Amino acid sequence: MPANSSLWYARVSVVLPLLLGGIAYVLMTFDVVGPGWVVGILFSSIVIAGVPYALFAVVGLGVLWKRPLSDYVWWAVRAPLVFAPFFILWLFVSHALGVVRGPWDFVAAMVWSFCLIVPIGYVYVGIFLVGLRFVFGPNP
Repeated sequence: MPANSSLWYARVSVVLPLLLGGIAYVLMTFDVVGPGWVVGILFSSIVIAGVPYALFAVVGLGVLWKRPLSDYVWWAVRAPLVFAPFFILWLFVSHALGVVRGPWDFVAAMVWSFCLIVPIGYVYVGIFLVGLRFVFGPNP
């Protein structure tokens, strides 16, 4: 397959958490699938981190748009670690944490967010890398 299609695959994969969460919601709405833990994780990823991730994805696509596929892969491996502080800052600025009474409230939110966002992020990175490998071969 042409290198251009693998680059488009990488671009679409940037918004994979939003796409899969939206698809899970539509499938649940039309009773195609019932509520299960996989559908719950997919749907919760768009509910919990939808707005900040959409902003993160737009900035990421803006930075990477004319870059080669290797840059998409390089950033994909690091994206969950880069997004976690961005997400924590979003929670703080948007007052989603409620009333922060002190530094320990903020630290607790950081630990909770990091433990939630990073593993789910690496699941999406794994989906991207496995798809890249099996659809486009070892050297896309």
